[in-house]
Amino acid sequence: MKRGYYGIGMFEPKTIDNLGGLIRSAFCFKANFVFTIGNRYHKEPTDTADATRHMPCFHYKDIQDFVEHLPKGVEVVGIEITEKSKPLEKYTHTEKAVYILGGEDRTLPAEVLDICTTIRSIDTRFCLNVASCGTLVLYDRHLKSFK
Repeated sequence: MKRGYYGIGMFEPKTIDNLGGLIRSAFCFKANFVFTIGNRYHKEPTDTADATRHMPCFHYKDIQDFVEHLPKGVEVVGIEITEKSKPLEKYTHTEKAVYILGGEDRTLPAEVLDICTTIRSIDTRFCLNVASCGTLVLYDRHLKSFK
């Protein structure tokens, strides 16, 4: 997978620390953009690489605003533990993808899951910290992009 683009973001993030950690990981794994839905973006103290100087961070006021601005033909990948989830490790990442994670203290709501092309989960004993989860998704894409 040499072409295409991808971004990763959070729906209604609760803490700036997790958002900053996700932004830094996105920059490290060469994501093309990051985003938030339902939360204002601020300078993140954990974004020590100052990633937003080199990679755009979009803010959408709500899920409808997000949907209206999705690029044509992009796959929306929900990362969530649900009955419909399939394992991330068995997923073949598409050329154009947007990965969406929930806030730290809640799951992705039905209105978000409904717009997802696929829903993937990471097999763990308990739910992961959202920034850690995002980093694993980015790493999974990175590993599989060289096969």
